[in-house]
Amino acid sequence: QEVDIYLKFIGKFDAPMPEPTPEEIAEQERLQKERIRSRERYRRLKAGENLSPPFERTCATCAKTFSALRPNAKYCCPACRQKDYRRMAREAKSKVS
Repeated sequence: QEVDIYLKFIGKFDAPMPEPTPEEIAEQERLQKERIRSRERYRRLKAGENLSPPFERTCATCAKTFSALRPNAKYCCPACRQKDYRRMAREAKSKVS
């Protein structure tokens, strides 16, 4: 970025740019490398490379086998998740009473 400042009494004035410290230079290099890695990761994601196969899981509510995109999926559908949540809430309520 360049800022031109003209003052009538001294003419053109260039503001001095501070020299970056070694820590700032290292941080800029780290950010540049991270941007490059991020762009490459996004390109691979868009191209469909390095996609893992779906995980075969068993639903915790209905015991049906389903294909999950995440390794920690527990339920085959939102209805099963809600059914299990209500069951756990009912059990917790009965323990308190």
